[in-house]
Amino acid sequence: MRGKLVAAALVGVWRRDPPPPTLAAAELEQIAPLLLGAGCGALAWWRIRAAPVADSPVGEQLREAYRLHALQAAVHEREIAEVVRVLGAAGIQALLVKGWTAARLYAEPGLRPYGDIDVCVAPEHYSAARTALAAGATTINVDLHHGLGLNSGMAGELPSFADAWARAAKALVDGIEVWTLAPEDNLALLCVHLLTHGAWRPLWLCDVAAAVERLPDAFDWRLCLGPGRRRATWVASTVALAEQLLGAHPNHAPPLRDRPPHWLEPAVLSQWGSPRPEYPSDLMALPAAAHFRPAYARRLIRAHWVDPIQATVVPGASFNDLPRAPFQLRFVMWKAARFLRRTLRDIGRRPPPTAV
Repeated sequence: MRGKLVAAALVGVWRRDPPPPTLAAAELEQIAPLLLGAGCGALAWWRIRAAPVADSPVGEQLREAYRLHALQAAVHEREIAEVVRVLGAAGIQALLVKGWTAARLYAEPGLRPYGDIDVCVAPEHYSAARTALAAGATTINVDLHHGLGLNSGMAGELPSFADAWARAAKALVDGIEVWTLAPEDNLALLCVHLLTHGAWRPLWLCDVAAAVERLPDAFDWRLCLGPGRRRATWVASTVALAEQLLGAHPNHAPPLRDRPPHWLEPAVLSQWGSPRPEYPSDLMALPAAAHFRPAYARRLIRAHWVDPIQATVVPGASFNDLPRAPFQLRFVMWKAARFLRRTLRDIGRRPPPTAV
């Protein structure tokens, strides 16, 4: 399975000295498109950089990804500093999340690429922040969020912006003071974000692995796991998955040491071994004609059939060993019902045909 090869290529890649590579050049060449497409090319090169395979054609491909990401990291740091200046001048409190905050946990910032700058602000400051950025940072790609809910599926599983801000940590970017999430909130966000998107990108599990090996001595697992059983099972299962697949060694073991559900690892490896569907997963985003073309049936089914991880997390279910097929079927039926409701609503809004 290609997913297993991807996992084998990424063991320990966030460290200053990762373990020696175990894949042959032919195996690495087989998964190189998957690694590059998932933003893991630089990480794979970091692991093979001192091995003979580094001088092979596939090694050169991965080396080029590393060079590109290193250059982009320097540009992004200047952009982050500018965004923080603009928001600070408008009197807006901002928290940096994901991208740069994850990259700084790696041996080198350029190992972990990111395309935009994720910034969280208090919901009541969202409009003012958009206005300030539109006026002062027009050329910078900023992903601005209401609070910590990076999407609707995460909103109820993470702390409020006020709580996160009260325990936020300071950092320096390009000589500018910025605010980032406390380690407990950061790890929770990394785990919930990964699961909400079906864990399809191995880079996100590398983020979790890098974070759990850099936990401070005063790290509070109770705060990270949250008040309820649901988030606790999500975070603990994700940390255990980083241990199983990527060889992570948490320097503070979580209190929940249950093994992950038996279906989780195969689901993740299946995601890692296959490219993303050509069609978006939302029925409403598909062209209507696509639903009536038999030749597209296989791709349509794949695009609509949600993976077991999202089928569990998005509706807010806990992780356990129950079969996932009922969860997946329920999720697909919910999407189909939503599609039908919107379609009927749109038909009802169409103006009547004009008489000729």
